[in-house]
Amino acid sequence: MASINEINIGDKSNMHYYDPKENNTVSLIPKQLYPVHAKQVTTRVVDVKGKYKAKVYNIIYEIAEECATKTFITDSGEVSGGSFVGKKLYSTGVFLFLNPEPGDSFEANNGANEKYLRLCGILNVECPEIEVEIDGEKRMVNGFPELSDSDIIGKPLLGYVDTQDYVNKEGQSKTSFKVKDFNEWTDGKVKDFALAELPF
Repeated sequence: MASINEINIGDKSNMHYYDPKENNTVSLIPKQLYPVHAKQVTTRVVDVKGKYKAKVYNIIYEIAEECATKTFITDSGEVSGGSFVGKKLYSTGVFLFLNPEPGDSFEANNGANEKYLRLCGILNVECPEIEVEIDGEKRMVNGFPELSDSDIIGKPLLGYVDTQDYVNKEGQSKTSFKVKDFNEWTDGKVKDFALAELPF
């Protein structure tokens, strides 16, 4: 069998090939903040460490158009944020640790709700101070509701993106990008995804 070098290709204008200089696919830059909007949310209740119970919020974000004004510095040079606009990003779950009701066998873990409280603040969901009594001690704490889809979807924030290693169904080691934390996007605007997807 002839090698590729021995084949007379002839007219190269129709030849198929790969040129790395024409590859416009750019990977996200880890450990950076990206302006994003929450696009979808799913929740599920899970047992944690066999002691606690939590409602987990898994949010899918979309990188906002405003990312186009950003420039990211890499070892290979500068990368325009415009390369990432519209990209979907999954998040690590935000846990709301639940309080047991009479008859429940799990324990409270209210000290682990700090990240959920921060998310409520960024989403402008009011978390008023309330007085509780724990083991005879009265304390002022932040009370908060269980967030609904309407509290989350379309809201702007700055997502801290980093890599996460995982093993796929075939047992192969893979790496993905996930929103692992978030900050307030002070001048970000709410996005109406239903309106944005109308065909006019």
